[in-house]
Amino acid sequence: MSSPRGSVGVVALDGKVHAIGGRGLDKVTVRTHEVYDPASDKWSPAAPLPVARDHLAAIAVDGKIHVIGGRKANNTTDNTAFHDIYDPRTNTWAKAAPMPTARSAMAVVLYKGMILVDGGECDHGRTFVQNEAYDPKADRWVELQAIVGRHGFGAGTMGDLAYFVGGNKGCGGADTTDELLGFHLP
Repeated sequence: MSSPRGSVGVVALDGKVHAIGGRGLDKVTVRTHEVYDPASDKWSPAAPLPVARDHLAAIAVDGKIHVIGGRKANNTTDNTAFHDIYDPRTNTWAKAAPMPTARSAMAVVLYKGMILVDGGECDHGRTFVQNEAYDPKADRWVELQAIVGRHGFGAGTMGDLAYFVGGNKGCGGADTTDELLGFHLP
């Protein structure tokens, strides 16, 4: 990348890797959006994120990149509900329905045609328990059954289940877990 960054959102789309937002070595949150092309082994700039943020959720759906939530500053109380969609064909960003619960460091997964966003950091000293799903066709969010409070964890799907693994049960780096949780929608 053009400079070191942490807490960056990463998405693979159309054979390229997009690195979006994050925080630099100076702990300043950035709007930077860079695209890596493995064929040329080069990074190139793309349209910057509309609002600088880190600890965001990023996922590709139907040829576009959804960037959801995150923090505007280097603390757990500056969470956002922003939801921006990047179109690589036009190199532009558009706004989408904001996430109902402003949060950061949550898990994200595409499940049954919806974007599931679960958990996050930090709600008055506790991790978020919210499990919300975005329907890209209707541009609307629905609240689902809460799973369990976590942040900094991963998600994936297999068969009829969405899996959530690891993370921290508390704010910051405390109380790391090895648990694997499954979620099912009928």
